[in-house]
Amino acid sequence: LKRLKIIASSDNTKGRINNLEIELEIARKTPILNIASSFLRLRRSGKNYLALCPFHQEKHPSFYIYPETNSFYCFGCGKGGDVIKFVQLAFGYSFKEAINYLIGGR
Repeated sequence: LKRLKIIASSDNTKGRINNLEIELEIARKTPILNIASSFLRLRRSGKNYLALCPFHQEKHPSFYIYPETNSFYCFGCGKGGDVIKFVQLAFGYSFKEAINYLIGGR
């Protein structure tokens, strides 16, 4: 990432890499477990984690977090995606607001 920042700041990039791309990469690397565990009661299920879905009412857990791919999916409501999408849905943030949250610009 440090190398990407140096490349992005040089005049020789011809617009190939910009700060938004770097921020996006940093945001995508934020572990989804760190975010979800702050407000969900997670239970280990093999390599993955299971919880009640925060996006709809349910009595039986159908919400899975996949740490290996840093993603989530709910088999009840069909919502899923990466850590950025999770923050967007969980906090009602726009795409850019979710990236700022994940890179520390809360």
